Amino acid sequence: MAPRHRIELFEVDRQARRLRPITALESPLLISPNDLYLLGEDELYVTNDHGAKSGLGRLFEQLSFRAWGNVVHYRSGRWRLAAEEITFPNGITGRQLGTQSELFVSSSTEGALYRFRRDPESGALSERTRWAAPLG
Repeated sequence: MAPRHRIELFEVDRQARRLRPITALESPLLISPNDLYLLGEDELYVTNDHGAKSGLGRLFEQLSFRAWGNVVHYRSGRWRLAAEEITFPNGITGRQLGTQSELFVSSSTEGALYRFRRDPESGALSERTRWAAPLG
């Protein structure tokens, strides 16, 4: 059985110099969480650096450089797949440009950076653009 993953949210209590647990978020879509981008109190994106759940499947994925990683979106208790077919996605961040919102996901294995347009209303990602570093 594959391990269950979850994301723990904490509040920083500066006065007491400690963290206070707020909640734990769990979903079957959290296969191999690597990095997250928090947008607010109740919304985030998470990269799954693997898509395979089993040890043998992960080994195959690593040796064959399969693009099985993905990005998962969470908002107000609902999880959904936001982007797929990324080879070992790790870093994730975003930015707001006026009315436009973008999300960036790196794949160090590919030497690539993906840019997505983000719909602030639904959290959906679209207009996937891939930039790759020249090899050499």
